[in-house]
Amino acid sequence: MIRFGLCLFVIPLSPALAASGPFFSLYNTDFIVTISFVIFVSAIVYFKAPQFAAKLIDGQIDQIRDQIERAADLCREARESLQEAKAEREATDSQADRIDEQASAASQSQIENARRVIKESSDRRIQAAVEQVATAEKMAQKAIQNQALDDALDAAAREMIATLSTSGSELIMAHAIEEVREHIG
Repeated sequence: MIRFGLCLFVIPLSPALAASGPFFSLYNTDFIVTISFVIFVSAIVYFKAPQFAAKLIDGQIDQIRDQIERAADLCREARESLQEAKAEREATDSQADRIDEQASAASQSQIENARRVIKESSDRRIQAAVEQVATAEKMAQKAIQNQALDDALDAAAREMIATLSTSGSELIMAHAIEEVREHIG
């Protein structure tokens, strides 16, 4: 502090020492300026302006320090939030992958099930068609057999009628043919 006070007196006196003529005169402007400067510096020191300025600067430093600490806290929170968001995204991505795999497996299973159902249905329809064809074939064979039998009986009856001349034999013959038809049919 002593050095600071010494500097305050030496620096303002340096122009006064360079001036010509009597220094301690009210006509010397350098002397007037020097005295004014000393009074100004004395008033500043008396009213503790350096201490007030130091307090203001310290207050600003404390505010800046608090702001830096808040910024560091915010940065730390942001990093934590970022890490949490990354962890959530990874969990969400893995969950989406599992859902995708499950959906793929389920769709593949449904496709296989649909193929099996379609094959079973077509097999049943083919079997029913085969059975219908077999039934129709049997019915056609029976109808053909019945028609052939009817034709054979008619032919036999005509032949017998042609060979037999009496009316009684014709009646017996017709009646026998009818009985045969009833039993066969």
